[in-house]
Amino acid sequence: MKKRRHYRILFILMVAGLLCSCGTVGEKEEPQTAGTQTEKAEKEDARMAPYQSMELAAMARAYYLKENNYLVPEVECLKNDDGTTTLHLYEIVKDDDESSHTATSAWYTVNEYGKGEDDILGNAVKFPDMSLGEIAEYVKTPIALTYNEEGEAHNEWKITDAATINACIQAISQINVGEETELRTMDAGETLVFQMADGNTWTLDFEAGNLLRNNTCYETDGWKKVQNIIRDYLTEEGLQ
Repeated sequence: MKKRRHYRILFILMVAGLLCSCGTVGEKEEPQTAGTQTEKAEKEDARMAPYQSMELAAMARAYYLKENNYLVPEVECLKNDDGTTTLHLYEIVKDDDESSHTATSAWYTVNEYGKGEDDILGNAVKFPDMSLGEIAEYVKTPIALTYNEEGEAHNEWKITDAATINACIQAISQINVGEETELRTMDAGETLVFQMADGNTWTLDFEAGNLLRNNTCYETDGWKKVQNIIRDYLTEEGLQ
């Protein structure tokens, strides 16, 4: 009788220990997964740095929106001799049918990593790193796109069709940039140069569909959609 009770107690203890063990594993998995996802997102964002002036302009708009809950419609880029960029966030306010004035929201001067100063308040600022897709969401609408294709021969087309340009920007906002790749391809380069109304440009380089950034190539998902938009337009216009 005592023997049976002894075995029952052992069995209950073993089951309880197994349940506790399973519960502990479950608790550990959740924060590890969340942490991994956050790390992955931060790593992808940081791949874009150092940033171009037009990218800093997009980041400034996103930063001001986060801080003040308002997306400033206009932004002006001024490149300084010391390598920094001054960003003027503003809107045009119409007074009447014949006159208007500029209402300034912010002035920032930052380096190519988005770190610098609020020129009005005098405090330090640091724009959070942004992915290629996020930058495309906040960049001002371009007025022209120059598409360069490096194959057996160099080809270049200038596109001013607003619908095509907007479709490209929307497609770029959906691009996902992956890990660094050492696979490189000769004669498979494509470059997009977006021109803004103020004369500034935003340049994106791709190699065999992968983003080429700061002399490093990254696996990229989503480039084909951008490519198809451009090629469909060129075909329709009889340019290719």
